[in-house]
Amino acid sequence: MSDKRQNILNAAESIMSAKGRSATISEISAAAGVTDSMLYHYFKNKEDLLFSVTQERLRDALEKLEEQLQGIMDPVSQLSKLIWFQLYYHDTHSDYANLLLFECRSSKSFMKHEAYNLIKRWSDIGRKILNKGISDGTFRNDLSLVIVRDAVFGLVDIENIQSMVARETPQAHTDLDAILDLLLPMIRSEAEPTTLNSEKSGRILASALNVFATKGYQNATIQEISKSAEVSEGTIYEYFKNKEDLLFSTLERQFRNNLDSLDELFEVKTPLRKLIRFIRYHFTIYLTQPIFVKIFLFDAIYNAHFYSSNAYPPFKKYIESVYKILDEGKSDGSIRPEINNRVFRNLFMGIFSHMAIRWLFTEKGSQADKIEEINAAVSMLSRAVASNCPHSAER
Repeated sequence: MSDKRQNILNAAESIMSAKGRSATISEISAAAGVTDSMLYHYFKNKEDLLFSVTQERLRDALEKLEEQLQGIMDPVSQLSKLIWFQLYYHDTHSDYANLLLFECRSSKSFMKHEAYNLIKRWSDIGRKILNKGISDGTFRNDLSLVIVRDAVFGLVDIENIQSMVARETPQAHTDLDAILDLLLPMIRSEAEPTTLNSEKSGRILASALNVFATKGYQNATIQEISKSAEVSEGTIYEYFKNKEDLLFSTLERQFRNNLDSLDELFEVKTPLRKLIRFIRYHFTIYLTQPIFVKIFLFDAIYNAHFYSSNAYPPFKKYIESVYKILDEGKSDGSIRPEINNRVFRNLFMGIFSHMAIRWLFTEKGSQADKIEEINAAVSMLSRAVASNCPHSAER
């Protein structure tokens, strides 16, 4: 790279970080010691310059990340290093982090620039780590990789934003332990049921429900259900007379679950259900108020000025109402006492923002698809905090 081009990039990173898109080409070229025409020799326009600054930093960060991951074989350790390094790199390159988070992340045109290919490469590294963990049994085999990705990178974004702008922590990477304490229960494989027959029969019923829904009752076979439940066909017949008995048993189970939840239909009492209801309510805002959410994301969450505006205190009060729910759960034992409330809030904000931005930018997926993703996110977030790591969240 020529010295002049590098000087322009350095000047742009500093000035644009401080002034955003209001920075002018003239002041950037002056700071770089070149003429305006020389700057345009290297960059099409101010936006291209902004994205090119990010591109150079991303290249550097990716090179260093790949070095950091060398020799690490365990997927949990790899994921931990990925998260730590991204937080640390943003902590130590605050001008770049400012540009990426507040000027690029919520820009649709950034997604069309070649710099965005490096974001995809970064995401691919995370996806490969997750796939490795799934294939070797470390991570759950029913994970939605796209939602896990939203959770991980969304949380990292919000952690850096809260550190840089809200000043909640001096450095975001110091939250790594609290972050892993939330993320790992979301994605780790659960111990294989071995002792309780009720757990085995429950697994058979859950598998039967999925197979019946996918193949239809007439086309579903006991062999398919046994394979999905990871039991022998003979084991199924130890609990159920035949396929019809299995069908009606799945329905009975669901009806009983509905009856057990009926008392809380109008008055949710248990903290974990309150948390699930709160999460679901927040996601429902997107489905019912998409215009508001678009403004909220692009002009608030990814806007540094939002955190010093009059709008931030009521939002903070609203989003931190989750603290009271978490503390109630810690008191009654349904939520793990070591959960960091602030980091959970960042995880919640991060997964919501990344999922909503993906929906807005790609404009793909029906309302039903989005509801299914919300259900998966709710299950993951409840697993993150629950003391007993429930198999499923309230639907």
